[in-house]
Amino acid sequence: MTRNLYRRLIGAGLFMAVFSMFWPSPLQASSGTEGASFLDIPIGAGPAALGSAYTALASDAYAPVWNPAGMGFLNGTEVAAQHLSYLESIHDEFLSVVRPVGEGKGLGFSAQYLGTGDIAGTDNQGNPNGNYSDHYGAYSAVYGQRITDRLSLGVTGKWINALFAESPTQ
Repeated sequence: MTRNLYRRLIGAGLFMAVFSMFWPSPLQASSGTEGASFLDIPIGAGPAALGSAYTALASDAYAPVWNPAGMGFLNGTEVAAQHLSYLESIHDEFLSVVRPVGEGKGLGFSAQYLGTGDIAGTDNQGNPNGNYSDHYGAYSAVYGQRITDRLSLGVTGKWINALFAESPTQ
């Protein structure tokens, strides 16, 4: 029975890989541009210390970011939070809550937020005309399930939000 399960999983994986190669992608990166680059900021001290090579180890509260399949190996409810202060008033926040919902099954939620704080605005002549601020957010819902002692599958739904506030005019 286990051999049949492996064959089905391999077949499904190959089907998805071939299907995705022929599916037209409406989003294409252009030279010098990148969307949601705030998601490249490493989440968690352990993952950052490993140079973001944390995918195989993510069976904790960082699984919503690094590998949703790790949710199938949770031992209990976990919470993770992070606050980073960057230059000027730029700050990065992260919060994650994960919980087992059955034997070998886990459910989690995470939120990432990058805010610029107040930035001094100027007009075309360099005269100050008030402050403005921007923020970026990513909110994830994650489910993972263990298939065998060494195999699990996971899925993530992510909503990304960006607010670019205009500076006031005089």
